[in-house]
Amino acid sequence: MKSNSPRLGAALIVPIVLFTVVGLATNSWLKKPGPEHMRSSSKILFSEDPYLKRQEGKMYYHDLPFTGTISENYPKGSLKQRTLWQDGMREGIQESWYTDGSKKELRYYKKNRKHGLHKGWYRDGNQKFLLRFTNGNYHGLCQEWHANGQLYSQRHFEDGKEIGSHKTWTPDGKILANYVIKNGRQFGLVGSKLCNTTP
Repeated sequence: MKSNSPRLGAALIVPIVLFTVVGLATNSWLKKPGPEHMRSSSKILFSEDPYLKRQEGKMYYHDLPFTGTISENYPKGSLKQRTLWQDGMREGIQESWYTDGSKKELRYYKKNRKHGLHKGWYRDGNQKFLLRFTNGNYHGLCQEWHANGQLYSQRHFEDGKEIGSHKTWTPDGKILANYVIKNGRQFGLVGSKLCNTTP
């Protein structure tokens, strides 16, 4: 008479394997999200989220450095601002809008510092400013405009220090200041007065 023990053993193994697989899957599904989930770049939060906390210039979510997007709305619900964050610091684009949905500002950050070309507009779409930064400092040509479209100021910087030609105008286009920074000294016209000073 032949033994049926091999078939019996196989019959017992199959349910055990299925039970183990189902148990692992269930445990994984029920498991609370860990730090890796909190830091997901796909996470999008609103600024009023109670678990968001800003401390010493950095953003934390559940006490961990936040990576993802934070949006802020106006009281009536339209989008006010959207900022990208990485490891608790602003990194990449920050956009903002007026209440009617028109673009207000477009800024860039690198490790929480202003970087690259920053743009601003008035509500009617006229340019408000074009500012250039490197690691948080003004760098290069920076321009600002009056609300009527007339250029207000045109300045040059190098790592946060004023250099070269600087000009400002009144809303009706009259020159208000026109001077040059050379070797740390200021030469030219400032507020209708000829100057030669060290800033």
